[in-house]
Amino acid sequence: MDRRSHSSFLVSGHYTKKNCAVKLDRPLGDRRRRLLKGMATRAERLAAISDPARKARVQALTGNRFTWGVNKEIQDASPGVLCDIIHELAVDFDAINLSCAFRNLLQAQHAGLARAVVDRSLGTLEQRSLESIETFGHKEISGILHMMAKKGYTPFDPRLLPALEGRLEVVAVAGNEDWQTLNRRLDSQTVANVAWSFAKMGRIPGPRLMRALEERIWAILETFKPQEITNVLWSYATAGSTPGEGVVGALEGRLLALIEECGPQELGNSMWALAKMRHMPAERVLKAVEGRLRVVIHRLKPQNVTNVIWAYGTLKRVPGEGLMGLLLGRLRETLEMTIAQDITNILWAIATLGLPLERGVAEMMAQRLVALSRGVNQQEVANALWAHATLGLMPDRGLVVALEERMRVIAGGCSPQHISNTLWAYATLGLKPGGGLLQALEARMRVVAEGGSGAPAALPQEIANTMWAYAKMQHTPDRALVGVLERRMELAVQQGCHTQSMSNYLWAHATLKITLGQPVMAALESRILAHHAALCTPREVTNILWAYAASGLRPSKDVVKALEERLFGLFWPCWPFWPWRRRRPSSCACSRPRPRAASAATGSPRRAKARTRRRWRRGPGGPPRTGGTGP
Repeated sequence: MDRRSHSSFLVSGHYTKKNCAVKLDRPLGDRRRRLLKGMATRAERLAAISDPARKARVQALTGNRFTWGVNKEIQDASPGVLCDIIHELAVDFDAINLSCAFRNLLQAQHAGLARAVVDRSLGTLEQRSLESIETFGHKEISGILHMMAKKGYTPFDPRLLPALEGRLEVVAVAGNEDWQTLNRRLDSQTVANVAWSFAKMGRIPGPRLMRALEERIWAILETFKPQEITNVLWSYATAGSTPGEGVVGALEGRLLALIEECGPQELGNSMWALAKMRHMPAERVLKAVEGRLRVVIHRLKPQNVTNVIWAYGTLKRVPGEGLMGLLLGRLRETLEMTIAQDITNILWAIATLGLPLERGVAEMMAQRLVALSRGVNQQEVANALWAHATLGLMPDRGLVVALEERMRVIAGGCSPQHISNTLWAYATLGLKPGGGLLQALEARMRVVAEGGSGAPAALPQEIANTMWAYAKMQHTPDRALVGVLERRMELAVQQGCHTQSMSNYLWAHATLKITLGQPVMAALESRILAHHAALCTPREVTNILWAYAASGLRPSKDVVKALEERLFGLFWPCWPFWPWRRRRPSSCACSRPRPRAASAATGSPRRAKARTRRRWRRGPGGPPRTGGTGP
């Protein structure tokens, strides 16, 4: 509702508009009295002006004064007084006043103030924003979105966020036009705040708004600061949206130019975001980041350390010489501030990279993890056990007991991946879950294997690892679970399955003496024949053949032929009875080549060279030498 439509402002405490009258809840203070008096004077002056051009100039001038006055009142007011101001004057707020009121009310402490009063004020601001959405600029929208995202506020009216996004799209697209003035164009802080806010609220902007924001990034790239670059990268990684071509590389190059201004948070968050997007930075960027990390290592917080190490693990890149030691040393200094997620992510990254972990560092992490074990979740338990098993480190008994007790409590929320990783770790470490944990995980797997309880359905690798772990622990699961996993494997193997998963799955059933049904066997054989036998390793081929023999099953002739051809292809390069094979090739899949025995020189060097030339001229199709014993 526009301020020009108001006829009078009564300083006595009543506000009258046509046939509507609202009694103010509290007596007016001096400042609010002067504000209302100025508003009444403005209305009278506007009513007395007949020239439209002059009236517009006076309206703009007095409107700005009104906006400044209201913003001063909003910024100086306590939460209770601010709610009163919103109740009394929101109908005359413009976009700047609404944005200011939203920010101050959301970030204010509401202790001693009834929640209903605050909710009523927020609802009033939402309604007024929807009415005047066409007057909002990019700064007002970004300010509201940023505070909503920061405080985790969900509007009462579901139309508000789409309306703000739609208005921002119009402003952003129009702001990219050459004729627009600078104050109507989005600056780097606005772009970063908008991108961060949408990602924080779990919203992905529309394609038109995304294109407008990326066009603005290209236009003002040289004005971006390190924190703004980090926020944009973080928003892409968190929202899971696909950036435009070259945008990430351009931001990466800008970060390289400002590397000396980057702090620990910018370095950690940028590395995390790039790794989350599976984007490998350029070599010069990585070297610059590593050099900057060595300078600011004493300022890193545990989360910064975790983000950097996790990024290296995700990107499958080993840090520069000595950097991992510095990061773990900083972790030791800030151990009391670490949380369980930090420790488990670091363990996961080190295990993924295959780096050695000193026993002292492992014990330090284990002690801290035991102290935090009451608050760990399913993924953290699975990651901690998986990392110890992958590194070949036997965890302390206290850590195993603490994680086992916690996992038994939260087993009802496990996904198939959590269950398979946990069981695989126990089996690899030569341990067996106790205290009812094995039965609890078994019961949970029956529910979630096929996608029940909202969990994702089990993948072939997770099914194979689960059965492999049962076989290694010599534990036979109940028939209900075996049947569920068999049905799921029959469907999942058709969508994609690695040769190792098929080999482990068949080996586990043969070891446990469980006979597989004909449908799942047919699905596995069709997968083997679909050019996957050529990808098997010697161990996988022998495990598959052994599983068939141990189970008393007879594979089809096509499967036998495919596996035979694979074995022949693996062993042919190193077959010992061909005399022209003087040296085993580097691609040989067998054991290491035997050292060649030293022999006395026979004849002159010229004759030896001629014999070698004749031997290689015959090639692999030539007849073998008579009486030869092979290399």
